[in-house]
Formats: sequence, structure tokens, C-alpha cells
Amino acid sequence: MVDMSQGSHYPEISRAKILIVDQYQMVIDGLQSVLESQERFSVVGTATLGADALKIARKKEVDVMITEIDLPDMDGMETTSELVGFMPAIKVLAIPAVLRENDLGRMIAAGVSGFIMKTSTGAELVAAVDALLSGKNYFSPDVKDMVMESLVRLNVPRDQFSLQDLTKREIEVLKLVVKEYTNLEIAEQLFISARTVDAHRRNILHKVGAKNAVGLTKFAISQGLLEE
Repeated sequence: MVDMSQGSHYPEISRAKILIVDQYQMVIDGLQSVLESQERFSVVGTATLGADALKIARKKEVDVMITEIDLPDMDGMETTSELVGFMPAIKVLAIPAVLRENDLGRMIAAGVSGFIMKTSTGAELVAAVDALLSGKNYFSPDVKDMVMESLVRLNVPRDQFSLQDLTKREIEVLKLVVKEYTNLEIAEQLFISARTVDAHRRNILHKVGAKNAVGLTKFAISQGLLEE
């Protein structure tokens, strides 16, 4: 476990705080090198164990955790689920070496916001982190079809929550959320303030029992909203 906060040479500017979790230090070093080449990112910690990752994420108020699925102590699903439980706003990017379909579904259910493969380019890594920070999901072209299949299998039972629980405005916001619009883009589209959009998103999350945008997408699929 490495805490980067002591003696940091970064100037006092706003940077997204990133935590990298992988059982192999060589992988961590490579990801860190790519991310720290971008001035808008700050790698505030690294970990080879899930338990250590949870400690750093809490202490440093991390914005994005980048994690392997297979870890020596806790797997990526367990680590993600616990982290999202006490830090609902955090974004999690999974970077598996090999993507197994059953792992994909479990990671989505745990709260992962994006997937790229370890064979992805540095440019795609940066693009994925930028997307998550802007409130969007990011799925590598290699896994998009598998992601959609997993979302359908993980759909919310129709008799548990329904669109009738939402107002007309909330449904309008939900449709744009699942199309990966940011709060600002939704505000411009609906001629309301970004603060109002944020309030609608919180209300929708509460009403449908979701934790994040992935959960909202699952709900939308279960209600046939994406078919419209």
C-alpha cells in the first residue's frame, strides 16, 4: 500500500484524485505513468490488496478507483461493493486482464462505472477516466455487447419499481442519464439548472433503489425505456 500524500510535489490546483489497485506492481507503475502525464489527474495512492484500497479511498476521498478484478485478498467485486457502499459518488473503472462474462455481471451489480482491458492503449485509459469524471459510463468497444447482455440479465424485477413512481420530469432526466448525458448537458437540453438536474438524479436513485448510473440503466432496460 502506498499513500502519495506526504511530500507531494504537485502544485495546489484542482486535480481528480485517482487510486490504482492491482496485484502486480509493474501494472500499477504503467497505469500511474500514463495518468500522471495528464495535469488534471493526481494518483493519490496505490494498493495491491483490496483491504488497503478501501483504507486509502476513505482517507484520501478518492474520485476514481481503477482496479483489477482478481486481487489476492478481496476480489474486485467485493472491494467495489464495499467502496460504493460508503462512498456512493466514487467512480470505479475495472481493468481485467481476461474478461469473464460472469465477472462482468457481478462487477456491474457491485457498482462499476466502466471497463477497459489491460491491452487497451494509454489514450483509452485517459478517455475512460475523463468519461467517468464527467458522470458518464465507459465501456471498451471489446466489451460493450457483453455489458448490454449482462445488464439485461441483471434487470430489476418489474413489480419492484416502475416508471409510475417517477414524475414526468424525472423520466425525462432518466432518459438522458442512460444516454450518458452529463448534468450540464441535461440542464441545457431541458432548460433547467444543473443543480435542479442533480436534485432530480438523487430523487430518481432513491425512488428506484439504485446506487449509481449503472443501476439507473438497469432500471431503464427493465422498464423498456431504451426501446422508445
